[in-house]
Amino acid sequence: MNFEDEERERETDLLMHLARHELGHHVMARIVGFKVGDFNIGQDTLQIYGPGGSSSTNMMRPLRTKEEIVTYSRDRCKVALAGVLAGEMEDAVIVEAQSENKLEHGGGQDDYTKAIENIQLLRNILYPDSDIDQATKEVHVLLKELWMETIQIISAEGLMIEQLATELVERKMKTPKKALILTAEEMAELPLLKERFG
Repeated sequence: MNFEDEERERETDLLMHLARHELGHHVMARIVGFKVGDFNIGQDTLQIYGPGGSSSTNMMRPLRTKEEIVTYSRDRCKVALAGVLAGEMEDAVIVEAQSENKLEHGGGQDDYTKAIENIQLLRNILYPDSDIDQATKEVHVLLKELWMETIQIISAEGLMIEQLATELVERKMKTPKKALILTAEEMAELPLLKERFG
């Protein structure tokens, strides 16, 4: 393998990781009922580290009751956690330890922050009278519970995410100097997503 082939392989691996990560967010958002927006991979958003990506989600939802706020916070957590779980998959299978490490110490830290913020809100609603020590334990329990729920959902969608990531990266590699940007409407028309969500 020559240098150019090695560079292409490295770029493909990076783009696959990005595509899986952003698809994790996108797919989970649709599952829990959020509206999704534009999707991109390969945009030069992380100039120091290489190309980045994004999956836009509209988090607006009417909240009139305590139960609706609880569901909303749980759903936002799952969307945040889904990215790193999907991104770290190998052959459509979740690698939990690797995902946990990336979530807390790597590229998933922003998602971790979002998840914890929503878990804190959730804890405040569910356990309003706890002291500091109890609150810390409750946050940990809620995080573990939502982590396991997200694993279950993303595991079930793993093969589709892997296949779709491969399709999108192949499209991206045909125009290596440009990001692959798809609107919500274009994403919805992709056969794998259309079959899954209608």
